[in-house]
Amino acid sequence: MKNNGILKTICLQSWLILAIAFGLISTPMAADVLVNNQGKYGYADENGKLIVGYKYSYIGSFDENGLALVMKGSKCGMINRDGVEILPAIYDNITEFDHGVAQITKGKKVGLIDDKANIILKPTYLEIGKFNSQNITWATKDKNK
Repeated sequence: MKNNGILKTICLQSWLILAIAFGLISTPMAADVLVNNQGKYGYADENGKLIVGYKYSYIGSFDENGLALVMKGSKCGMINRDGVEILPAIYDNITEFDHGVAQITKGKKVGLIDDKANIILKPTYLEIGKFNSQNITWATKDKNK
């Protein structure tokens, strides 16, 4: 009698090695694997089950909070490990997190999100400075003020 679990693992590992060699996917990140289908990216789990469908032009690595930057064309958003869009891909830029916050840009306006992708400040500011060691920053809403 064959052990289907072992056979399944061997087949999956062989598939992953071939897929990586041919550039179809990236190397495994944790238990998730970035997959590519005709220029659109998604994520599959260790069993090859698609978790995040092929709908993004870019998917970054998941961070310690379980979030990944995604792009649909030139617009940025964020998804969680379940593939749910926590922040819709409507922003022109999302910076890396610093002091637990990241800047989001929409048009020429800037806002802030926290490390769970909750909007702290809507993108209505012209500029927002970096946070200092006391977690204080500044923001400019109007160039004339």
